[in-house]
Amino acid sequence: MTGVRGLVWAGAIGVAWCVAAAEPVACWRFDGSDAKVVRVEKGARIVAGQGRGKSLRLDSARARAVVKDVANVPDLSSVERPFTAMIRVRPDAGVVSDSTAAMAKMCNSRRLTKFVEAMRDGQWHLLALTFDPMQRGKEYSVYLDWDDPKSPRRFTSTYPKDSGSKISLPLTVKGSTVTFGGAICWGLFSLGYQGLIDDVALYTTALTGEEIVAASK
Repeated sequence: MTGVRGLVWAGAIGVAWCVAAAEPVACWRFDGSDAKVVRVEKGARIVAGQGRGKSLRLDSARARAVVKDVANVPDLSSVERPFTAMIRVRPDAGVVSDSTAAMAKMCNSRRLTKFVEAMRDGQWHLLALTFDPMQRGKEYSVYLDWDDPKSPRRFTSTYPKDSGSKISLPLTVKGSTVTFGGAICWGLFSLGYQGLIDDVALYTTALTGEEIVAASK
C-alpha cells in the first residue's frame, strides 16, 4: 500500500496513511507515527532493512505486539457483520516443519499445498481474509498473493463459517485491542507464526478480489 488516500486512526495517539478501494478503519505499516502506538512484547520488535522499509518482527511463536484503543475495528470472529483483514507476511523458514509439509501433500489439496509452500519459501506474501454474512452459508474467503497474478502460490478459497478447514491470520481483535501474533491454521494444521509482518489493514466491509488488488497497491 503506497501513496496517500485517507487519514485513519490506528490507536489513541497515532495515525497511519493508507490507500484502498474502500477506506480501511485502521492500518499499520510500522514505519511512521503508527509504529509509536504498537507495544511490542514477548519477543516482538520493529526492524528495518527487510525489503519493505520497517516491519514488525516476531522472533518466536509466542511473540506478540499490541495496539490498544483502536476505534471501530471489526470483530474478526463475528458471523453477523462483514469484514476484511489484510496482512503481508514473510514467515521464517522453520515455521512449517518438513513433516507438516509432507502431511499437506498427503491431503492431496492443491490449495493447502500452495499455502504451506508459501509459508516455507522465505518470501513476502499477501494474505487477506474476508467475511460476508449475506452470502449463502455465511462464507469466509481467503486470498493468497492476490496482488501478484504471476505468483505460483496465488489462490482464493471460500468456505462456510462452520468449516473445519480455514486460515486464521496472525492477528486478533478483541474489543478495541488489536494483537499481532498467534497461529496460522488450516484444518488440522496449526502453525505458530514467527517472522515479519507489514501492511496490515482492517475494513468493515467484505472486499472483492478486485478491491483487494486495488488496496494492495
